[in-house]
Amino acid sequence: MGAPFVSLEKSKDFLIAIDSDGCVFDTMEVKHKECFCPVTIRHYGLQAVSKFVRESWEFVKA
Repeated sequence: MGAPFVSLEKSKDFLIAIDSDGCVFDTMEVKHKECFCPVTIRHYGLQAVSKFVRESWEFVKA
């Protein structure tokens, strides 16, 4: 995936990138905290240790 970008030459002091779903807003934090993490906890039956799953999730995500 990174290979096509190797030959690109820098022409600006900034980069504008669009998420794969076409979103231009920084919504990943909300998606992780409100969607991905809770669904993972529920899917794997980790409710009893959800506090630790969330702490681990935030550590790894950062």
